[in-house]
Amino acid sequence: MIRRAPLAAARGARRLKRALRNVRRRARRARRRTGGQAMIEYAIVTMFILMAAGGVAFAFLPELIDAYQVYFDSFYFVLNLPVP
Repeated sequence: MIRRAPLAAARGARRLKRALRNVRRRARRARRRTGGQAMIEYAIVTMFILMAAGGVAFAFLPELIDAYQVYFDSFYFVLNLPVP
């Protein structure tokens, strides 16, 4: 009887190790699956945001170009003044 107690404890420890190893494997697999899902969701949301921003940019593009032209014209005006 004395011999069986350490043997049973060793078996229990081995079972516990196996169980913990399986839990860790399952957790790793679940993390991989959710990580891939999060990456796809991020890509889709980013694509929609960039598409929306592109649509807004086309609506205001002529005004932006005109403002840029006025900005540079003012620089050239100041640089060409005859004041030393």
